[in-house]
Amino acid sequence: MPLARLRAALPAAALSLLLLTGCTATDDGVIPESTEGDVVTVESISDGDTLRVTLGEVSTRVRLLNIDTPETRHPSKPVECMGPEATAALKSMISPGDTVVLRYDRRLYDRYDRLLAGVYADGVLVNAEMARLGYGEPAVFDGNDRFLPEVEAAWEEARANGVGRFSGECGTAAPTPAPEAAPAPAPEAAPAPAAGDAGPVSGADSECPDSHPVKANDNSGIYHMPGQQHYGRTNARHCYASASAAQADGYRAARR
Repeated sequence: MPLARLRAALPAAALSLLLLTGCTATDDGVIPESTEGDVVTVESISDGDTLRVTLGEVSTRVRLLNIDTPETRHPSKPVECMGPEATAALKSMISPGDTVVLRYDRRLYDRYDRLLAGVYADGVLVNAEMARLGYGEPAVFDGNDRFLPEVEAAWEEARANGVGRFSGECGTAAPTPAPEAAPAPAPEAAPAPAAGDAGPVSGADSECPDSHPVKANDNSGIYHMPGQQHYGRTNARHCYASASAAQADGYRAARR
């Protein structure tokens, strides 16, 4: 890739690392991890997990890594429960004109050309704070899991506190402590899909129905089969009956 194009495509810290190590960008965007990150200025908040920043002198869309918040702006999906609240929560943490730090993982961009990053405001990982409020469900995009442990811990705090999507306002009962000797209740079963329906259908509590075991990640464009590395960490919003059904909707297979 010509240097001028590389400078336009990569964040400053990532570019510096490439030049110092002699590495080059690959077709799938995988580069060595940048530990320093980039200091950027917030331009606007799009939704609960997407914002726009000024990086160098370029207006850049940023997708918060390792969380997935309810949709509010998807072109083919309705506004989801807690979507507006998630957007408001992110706006309460960072505002236009604020300075934040972006830190990266192995893959820099998603299929929508959004920069994938951990966003730090005053030293606090915003991604994890969105999970702590019960809006940012843990998610893995193309193997990027640098911020996942902190996000998962925060999500469990939200579950224990009954906040956000655990509040019961979206049709799911808020969790209540079970008696010490009593077994944990079984996860709520997803509605049975219609016969012959290839998907997608939604599962419950991160589990796809047995009839539709293939999990597709809308952000990465990748589908995961049972037994693959990140299957258990992929949410169950888009479940398909078969790999071919997921492929027909434009998803590609996970590498592992």
